[in-house]
Amino acid sequence: MPTILIIDDYDLLLAALRLALEEDYTVFTAQSGKEALGMMELIQPDLVITDLNMPGMSGLELIEYIVRARSPRPGSGIGPKIILYTARLTPGLIAYVISVNYIFPLTIIKISGF
Repeated sequence: MPTILIIDDYDLLLAALRLALEEDYTVFTAQSGKEALGMMELIQPDLVITDLNMPGMSGLELIEYIVRARSPRPGSGIGPKIILYTARLTPGLIAYVISVNYIFPLTIIKISGF
């Protein structure tokens, strides 16, 4: 079963995502980027889903660490796919996603209503 790591400091959203996915995937959750990095020492998720805005380490900082730590060859498919979600989508963030997507499959989703 594919493994997913979900990172968000908002308990309710973390629980909802886990509930929606756990029937078809092995799901791990973390409430911070630092906690996620510790978990990634033990598991190798196929997919990382992370919030952008979290206290301490942001979702972007977490992604940068994953990219540096895994350092795959462009297009090799090594490393997890990444979904970054945020309520604050900016042109700079879009440019960053395009640059990182050259190395890792990275998707960004804008959410609203929070």
